Order: sequence, then C-alpha cells, then structure tokens
Amino acid sequence: MFRSRLKKLQHSLAWLKNVAGLDDDYVRKWSPAEWEAWQAAMLADPSGDNPSVPEWMNPIIRHTWHNDFSFPFPQVAQLISAHPWFYEAVKRADFSLKITEPLESDAPVLSQVEGAYNEAMLRGWTPLLSLLIEPTQQPKIVVGAIESFYIVAPAFDSADVSDLIQHFDLPSPSTRLAGPVQDVDALLKRAHQPVPDGHHVAWGSEWMYV
Repeated sequence: MFRSRLKKLQHSLAWLKNVAGLDDDYVRKWSPAEWEAWQAAMLADPSGDNPSVPEWMNPIIRHTWHNDFSFPFPQVAQLISAHPWFYEAVKRADFSLKITEPLESDAPVLSQVEGAYNEAMLRGWTPLLSLLIEPTQQPKIVVGAIESFYIVAPAFDSADVSDLIQHFDLPSPSTRLAGPVQDVDALLKRAHQPVPDGHHVAWGSEWMYV
C-alpha cells in the first residue's frame, strides 16, 4: 500500500517537475503530506468534493475550486470568491489566512486587506478575494493564501472605491486587471456571483501580477 502510494506520488511530481521546471531539492521544501494533499485534489472529480480541505469548506467552493495544479508549490484549490473568509479564519481552528508575498514588489499585510474588505461590505459593494488554498502537514488543515483583492461597484462609485483602496494603502490599485480574469463580468462569474444590471467597475490590487 505504502509503495503504491509513493509510486503514484512520484509519478505526479515527475509531471509537475517537468511542466514547472522544478528539481528534487526544490520539491523537498514541502513535506510528503503536503504533496499528497495536492495530488489528491488534482486527481479528484472537479464536479465533486475536494478531498484535501475541511468538510465545511466543500459546499462553499463546490464547482469553483479545480483549476490549475501546475503551480510550483502544493496547493489544493484556486478561488476567486466573495465568501467571508476573514470570518471563517476567526471561527475555524482548521483554517487561517495569509498574504502571498511576491519576490520583487510590495505586498499588503493581512489587516490592510481585511480593513478594505470590511469597509467595502459596509458600503454595499462586492469585495472579492483571489486566493489559493494551501495544505499543511496536518490533514484537512489548510491556509488561504490571498494573492489579490478586488472591489466591484457601480461605475458612479469608482472614485470612492479608488479612494478606499488608497486609504488602506493597498499596492498598485487599478481598473486594468492583470490577474486570472480581466473584466467585471468574468470576475463575478468566476466567483459565482450574479452580474448586476447597469455599468459596474472592478478595482483590483493585484500585487502578485505587477
């Protein structure tokens, strides 16, 4: 059983090393448990549950989590989401949040994003997080790694959204989105949110894409 699991994991990692240009020393930065969680999610039915996340998370991420598993590190879901993840991080012992930090540009701290998120909610706008769900060495204990932040609002509120993002000193605010989706409709559809009537704008702070 163990040898079969090890062989299966080695096969999956050989694929990743090939597509992402990784070597064995790099892969060993993470534990076998983290890579096994990555593999289990990658091989799971995209329309079914994710076997590597806590059970409470599956109804929230269903049909949205299975996207790209060629990132050069173990991750088990990729989301653009309007769900209140900051609340979940306070409520749950098996989930926490962090900010993904780029190598060559500035990133915010978690409290900046949370402050902007909460203020956007109070104003009736739609804040969205782009995050990767990363496994840990403990099964079904995961971390949400936030890589960008968005606010969708009516176009006539655009200047106020810009002021809010700048008030919290989030990096590189722009309506020219550079992340996985580049317009309001695609952003909301990816987050499984209704596309509202009227002209809307999406402001983003995409520190991992500048």
